[in-house]
Amino acid sequence: MKKFFIVSNIVLIVAVIILFFLQFDKKQQSAGSHITAAKDSAGLQQAQRIAYFEMDSIDDSYKYMKEAKDALIKKNKQVEDQINDLRKEVAAKIQEANQKGPSMSQAEQMAYSKEIDELSKKNQDKMQNLGQSLSMERDVQLQKVRSKIQQYLKQFAQEKGYSYIVGTNENDNFYYKDSTLDITSELLSALNAAYDKENGKGK
Repeated sequence: MKKFFIVSNIVLIVAVIILFFLQFDKKQQSAGSHITAAKDSAGLQQAQRIAYFEMDSIDDSYKYMKEAKDALIKKNKQVEDQINDLRKEVAAKIQEANQKGPSMSQAEQMAYSKEIDELSKKNQDKMQNLGQSLSMERDVQLQKVRSKIQQYLKQFAQEKGYSYIVGTNENDNFYYKDSTLDITSELLSALNAAYDKENGKGK
């Protein structure tokens, strides 16, 4: 009987030791997985670099942007002149009708009124078309500028290892920006150098 208790105690002790090692090994595996996850997370954060540039500076100092804006200003002036000529044409016809008014018959007055209405409608359609044409031209020019910036930034991001490059301005929702992440000067220099090269000014 005494031997039975001794054997039972030995078996119990062995079982406790086995359980202890199993539990310890499980904790080590769990701790290891947490460390690996933490390392992976830290590696992911380290890999995702970000930079920004000031759009206002690009608007003011990028040569291609200035060229596009100058072209749009010139186009806008041409459209304004054309619209003013159309308005003057209608105003002149109205003035002519008013001057002849006292001496015109009712039929002639009705004919003038119809002619003025038709001229006004025709010129109004022309003005609307001019406005739409100007708007489309503006969109095309600005898209060209945007495409050039995007093309350069894609190459720049690959070379420098950036995951995100953000264009900001005074109306955005960024309340704080670390100036060490500002690439505006570098971007402007590169864009203007490319512009000069394309236009034969870099020689």
